[in-house]
Amino acid sequence: MRNSELRGARRSALGLGELRGLRRAVLGLCVPLSALLGACRGPAAPSPSNDDAHRRLPTGARLDPAGSMIDVGNLPLGAAISPSGNDIVLSLNGFRERALQVVDRQSGRLVQTLPMTSSFLGVAFSPDGRTVAA
Repeated sequence: MRNSELRGARRSALGLGELRGLRRAVLGLCVPLSALLGACRGPAAPSPSNDDAHRRLPTGARLDPAGSMIDVGNLPLGAAISPSGNDIVLSLNGFRERALQVVDRQSGRLVQTLPMTSSFLGVAFSPDGRTVAA
């Protein structure tokens, strides 16, 4: 069969009026079906409170920290606890901020920030706790 004969066979199999009727029937079912599905979704989730908003990821998952949180610098990838156990030294490896930060474990506050021109992932104390290598 040629293309022109094939087109003619399709037209004769389903008339133009029948196509319009079929379209109306499909649309007539879609509107009530979409309303029904919208009603089945249930109530919308409540908006998160300020306390909850900083723990929620973009995916909607919520983080519940096991301990208290301390605000530190950008991208802390290395950490070491001093031999005395009083301080934690963090290595910040961010794009803009590269530094060592000292955090007091008892109070949970940031004690000191030492800027660096570059940084690596590791942090270690000397056995006597007087020197930090990063």
